[in-house]
Amino acid sequence: MTDTLHAIAQNDTPAVVDVPQGWNGLVIWMVGRFGSGILLAIACGWALGRVYEDHAKQTDRLMVILERRAVVDSEMSSALLQLRTALNEVSRESRNAHAQARQ
Repeated sequence: MTDTLHAIAQNDTPAVVDVPQGWNGLVIWMVGRFGSGILLAIACGWALGRVYEDHAKQTDRLMVILERRAVVDSEMSSALLQLRTALNEVSRESRNAHAQARQ
């Protein structure tokens, strides 16, 4: 990316001006070419990049949490089904025991 920007800077300036390689030279060229407002634009672009990077990390973490929650919910549903089956069995045995006690 630096090489591409450097090539643009070299083509945009007169032949007698040599834009130094690296970010320092590019920043100096940008300020000379576009004014000091470019520094604010660079700072805002950098900050916006950080915000989106943080947002992506938070989204990834949330997806992991949701995936784990889905597993827990599935296991809970299975456990509740087993509990219901066991309670139905206990209830049936209890009814049978009461019916036999009445006889």
